Amino acid sequence: MRVGTGTGHVLGIADTATGGLAVCDSKAPDGPLLRLGAEGWSAFLAGAKKGTLGGRRR
Repeated sequence: MRVGTGTGHVLGIADTATGGLAVCDSKAPDGPLLRLGAEGWSAFLAGAKKGTLGGRRR
């Protein structure tokens, strides 16, 4: 699945064999993956919605 914001920032998201999710930057498919279980995914989404992931804010 690809999820975008309309600003060119797109995430690739895939299910893993262990029931979690893997997230990557679709512009860097060979780059690092962020692997999350269900609890981690929920925390990631909550942080993204609040804007509190700790990265640069735009």
